[in-house]
Amino acid sequence: MIVGIFMLQSVIEIDMSDFQIAAPAAITIITIPLTFSIAEGIGLGLITAALLALTTGRPKALPALGYAIAGVFFLEFFHIFPFSG
Repeated sequence: MIVGIFMLQSVIEIDMSDFQIAAPAAITIITIPLTFSIAEGIGLGLITAALLALTTGRPKALPALGYAIAGVFFLEFFHIFPFSG
């Protein structure tokens, strides 16, 4: 519970007027407790951020490493990652 409180302290700093920032943040915040997994919440947030950056015409809003990590999460979520056991 204390960790959750510390994690939510930074929520007030999120720019909710910019949809490209607010949507991935909101999805991450909602997904973490629903899936009981911080990694899955962050992964879904990164996938959302990558998709929004590409569809809104601002692909440089996310660094290349962000796209790479989002791609790995996408492959892992849909079980097409080539190194899965």
